[in-house]
Amino acid sequence: MPIPQYFQAVFAKRLCALPWALSLALTCCQQPGPVAQADSPAISKGKQTVAPTPSPPKAATAVTATAVTASVTPPATAEQHVCDQADPTCQAHPGPPSQRPSLSLAGDRFGNGVSLDSPVPIEKILADPDKYAGQRVRVEGEVTDVCQMRGCWFEFKDDAGTRMRFKVIDGTMTFRQTDKGRYAVAEGSVRKMPLTLEQTVQFKRHEAAEMGKPFDPASVKEPMVIVRIDGDGAVIRDQK
Repeated sequence: MPIPQYFQAVFAKRLCALPWALSLALTCCQQPGPVAQADSPAISKGKQTVAPTPSPPKAATAVTATAVTASVTPPATAEQHVCDQADPTCQAHPGPPSQRPSLSLAGDRFGNGVSLDSPVPIEKILADPDKYAGQRVRVEGEVTDVCQMRGCWFEFKDDAGTRMRFKVIDGTMTFRQTDKGRYAVAEGSVRKMPLTLEQTVQFKRHEAAEMGKPFDPASVKEPMVIVRIDGDGAVIRDQK
């Protein structure tokens, strides 16, 4: 039996609206999810709004790196030597450095080494110090004594047995007690120093302290004149 034309039109309209109705029903049936809250929402109590107490910040774990420094303490000495600027014998004045290249000599080199070819005998310098004062010379001899404070000087003697002191600026070179008996080739400027009686007493007192010997100021009767080499280089070896 054919369906009347009126019912066909109504049925078609409702059939077209069916997907929309189904979609609406599904949307209404969905459960609402949790509502995101602000980090620190205010809580209302009646007419009064109370702000929540902020949580204390988490303490950051600090990692502290402790640096371990090895402290090297130099060996203690009986007396710390400090050069007295008023003492003319304390400071060395080697003069301008040599313009010649240093020689290749066997042995332990100190400072600038040695650049001059020919030595001047110690005996010759001491015989006429005014002639050599201020001149740059090369001197050789056997080491007979070394400064026990800072190793800033040594004494040596030539073949004739005449002795002279070789002095350097404190801290620039350090001569060793084991250098005694070895052969030294040294270079520097000849220096002549006339001392007053008071300066002579001071020099003798300091010298006795270095050697660990007693000193009597009354034993100094007259001023002395020191003639030495103020140097900036040396070579010390076992043999001549």
